[in-house]
Amino acid sequence: MAAGRFTVADIIMADVLRQTLAADMWGYPIIWAYIDRICARPAVKKAYADQVAHFAAGHQARRN
Repeated sequence: MAAGRFTVADIIMADVLRQTLAADMWGYPIIWAYIDRICARPAVKKAYADQVAHFAAGHQARRN
């Protein structure tokens, strides 16, 4: 998306596009392929897992 190579802009846009397109825009296979490629990257998977763990820990702390 930026600079002709993978950057944080790709991660941000993939997340924004994923949430926007999930509503009702399944007619855009090229964009979904882009999102799938970005989300398949190990660094993106780790970042997402870390984010989910952070929010889960906060949720658990509020319950205690």
